[in-house]
Amino acid sequence: MRAHLVAAPLHQTMEKQKLFEKIFAHIGGLMSSNKNPVFNAQDHFNGEVISESDYAKRLNAAFLIALTGPTFKLYQPAKNLLVQAAESDHYREIGCFFLEGLERISDELGKTEGISASRLESAIRVLEKENPDHQEIREYLWSIFFPEGKGIFEAPKSSVARLRKKRRINVLKPQQLPIRDVFSEMLFTANALLTIPSENFNIDGSEFSSSFINKLKSAVRGNQIYWYDHPIQIGVETDRNEVIYGLRNLNDAVEFEIRKRGLPAETRLRCVLSVSVTHRELHGIALPYLKREISRIKPLDHLEIYAFTEDDTDNIIRQVLAPAAKHYLASTNPIQDLAVFGVDGHYGRHYSFLKAVAALWQVLVNPEIRGTFKIDLDQVFPQEQLVRKTGMSAFDHFRNPLWGAEGIDSWGKPVELGMIAGALVNDYDIEQSIFTPDVPFPLPSVSFDEYIFFSRLPQAVSTEAEMMTRYSDAEIDGKSSCIERIHVTGGTNGILVDCLRRFRPFTPSFIGRAEDQAYILSAISGHPKRLAYFHASGLFMRHDKDSFAREAITAAKMGKMIGDYERIALFSAYAHALNSDISKIKRLVDPFTGSFISRTPITLIYLRLCLKTASLFSQSRHREALDFLSNGAHRLRKTLAFAFGEDGEFARTLEKEKRGWNLFYQALEQIEAGIQNRDPFADQLKIRIRKILDKCRLSQ
Repeated sequence: MRAHLVAAPLHQTMEKQKLFEKIFAHIGGLMSSNKNPVFNAQDHFNGEVISESDYAKRLNAAFLIALTGPTFKLYQPAKNLLVQAAESDHYREIGCFFLEGLERISDELGKTEGISASRLESAIRVLEKENPDHQEIREYLWSIFFPEGKGIFEAPKSSVARLRKKRRINVLKPQQLPIRDVFSEMLFTANALLTIPSENFNIDGSEFSSSFINKLKSAVRGNQIYWYDHPIQIGVETDRNEVIYGLRNLNDAVEFEIRKRGLPAETRLRCVLSVSVTHRELHGIALPYLKREISRIKPLDHLEIYAFTEDDTDNIIRQVLAPAAKHYLASTNPIQDLAVFGVDGHYGRHYSFLKAVAALWQVLVNPEIRGTFKIDLDQVFPQEQLVRKTGMSAFDHFRNPLWGAEGIDSWGKPVELGMIAGALVNDYDIEQSIFTPDVPFPLPSVSFDEYIFFSRLPQAVSTEAEMMTRYSDAEIDGKSSCIERIHVTGGTNGILVDCLRRFRPFTPSFIGRAEDQAYILSAISGHPKRLAYFHASGLFMRHDKDSFAREAITAAKMGKMIGDYERIALFSAYAHALNSDISKIKRLVDPFTGSFISRTPITLIYLRLCLKTASLFSQSRHREALDFLSNGAHRLRKTLAFAFGEDGEFARTLEKEKRGWNLFYQALEQIEAGIQNRDPFADQLKIRIRKILDKCRLSQ
């Protein structure tokens, strides 16, 4: 376990351990009371031959039984079953994962402060009632494992009001030189995520070349190394290809400016794509596939598109950044240090690239670039509705002088609103109003795992409090006061290049979920002013993912859920690495983002996984439950070892990436100075980057 956890006195640790064991037993009791029980302990340890999914079901139950401690009569048979699995060939990873979990949870609960014995005792009294009130049980369990959600169901409106007050910024000084010409001063970015075809796609019968088909078959046989929410399945129909969909609609948004807003017909918008893949074998065919798909559609006359693969970013490092670091800064190992600049990997890596590329563009390509804005390609600027409802088109919103303003937050601390965030509206809600939350308040009924953690509830609060704020009254007028955003989405957010270069924020490359919210964590300390997001009220993108990417979303659903569990481990470890007192960070980022920064992350992850698996079994989704448990054990075992291992790999990785990004920005500063001083070496670097960009440009 990590050094930040300080052990309590032994007698207190033992007392709390016994109380937790009682709570775990009652959680099992809650599940047994279901009409289709999955925790009927008496049925789990007979010796008959059973199916693979039934065995997994017993392992899952055995772990939950073992959590109840040695005093429970079935503890030893349950423990024996886990040991037996760990020593087998087929179930070794699940068995080892669960046995490691028993040790990790015991260690974590013994060292965790902030959860008093009296609170545990109060929860047990509620759980032991003859006719328990499930809402009361939920609130008490949340007070232990998920305090960010406690009380919201009972008072949703006041929860929204409190958060909105907390997010208020008093503006001291607007931006003196706001963005004016969006199309010359901004770079727009997006990520293109590719994966193997669906099971129904006939690879041999496709129109691809024989060489392409062979490489695609190799990818299908290979192992998946990265998981994305709804990657593009190669071979999908053109109208359901997310890259094509997003670029077409972005092109239409610019055309709207030309037809309805009086922009010149030759107006072009620069768009940079990162091209990331789920399987290594897709590396060589990802860019040719995109070029092929784009060549088959009507020309995108109003876009200037550049697509970067890992090979392209590697060329930029080797031909431009590393030579600059070595020449100007005497860097001894620049290629390895600068490897943070790339597009392959988890979400965090390409997210950081899609921000940092604007700084590189400003220095080496076009000094007019002052800001960047990231969109997701399943999102659309609904220009007609924006103008009708807000009086401004999408691009008008970037000219707001509060983007880059200075202010004071609700604690009296200085902030710089160097980032901007818009909001989302679901395509099926937009006719009702663009100010319709894309995450509405959920119903109060919860499933097994949601008795432990239910992030959709604080997500709904922050969606309403932050994203739906309108600057239309004296209290928050959008001039002397505004809303700061902590809850942002992967698209619809941007940053000024000046702030990018001064604050140097980044998302660690190991972050695979909520990379947008992890980005801000790197910039909340270490500067006189805190870097913050300005909420651009009325800047909406329509979210169309359910309309055309349903199959991809369904295929990625389980992987996304496991990524949500990994998020708890990584966000918790990251917060501790930034500040040993995580309460200071949580004060800022609660309730939604902060709910993934837990006092008991390991316990929370194991309980969520097991209770979700139990829930799937209870619905007779046996194959799905087996796959979920197997994949969860495989991925989470690695993630937990990385985040909380004794070898210090997490801290070393974080420090290495911070060093790499510092070197990136230092190299750009030196190149910029060299260009201004007409240094021939710097001029040669400009020639090299232009040659690389020529290869990355997608033309039709």
